[in-house]
Amino acid sequence: SAGGGSTITQQYIKVMYLTKEKTLSRKVKEVILAAKIGQALSKEEILQRYSQTGAIPIDALLRDDQPVAASLIAVLQEAARRYVADPAAAGCLVLEGVHCQDADARVAAGEWHAAARAKIQQYIARHRPQDALRVTDYMDTLMLGLSAKAREGDSLPRLRETVRLAGLALERILPA
Repeated sequence: SAGGGSTITQQYIKVMYLTKEKTLSRKVKEVILAAKIGQALSKEEILQRYSQTGAIPIDALLRDDQPVAASLIAVLQEAARRYVADPAAAGCLVLEGVHCQDADARVAAGEWHAAARAKIQQYIARHRPQDALRVTDYMDTLMLGLSAKAREGDSLPRLRETVRLAGLALERILPA
């Protein structure tokens, strides 16, 4: 199961199909929908659908017409916003899925995580090749930390403050 005792399929259902209410009937709907979707779709297909509707739009945020630090800060701001948008499914489905007990889901989530990381690293390398690896590692650590803090119940203002501080470091490392 993913971090909060749910499968990656249940996390997807929470994000995409259910209301935020915390009731027994909602949990029953979640389990039933997860069973139906789990039979119809592979873990890879579930993550693909999530990426089209609920994932951080990394490609759109990593813009060549603005400073690198500004684009990376935009990614972190969007991550913070999305990670706390639904308290019942807080955090990042992909990042949390990397640690779940379902081997297929873990592999699929790992592939999505690696692809997102590669996009960030390639973007940085186009502008600052000498900083690409270390700044990508920093972004990866920040994204994981934001997801974990969201799952622990941190508020959006608190995550935004973390992003603000990280942004100061990014602007210093990657001056315009």
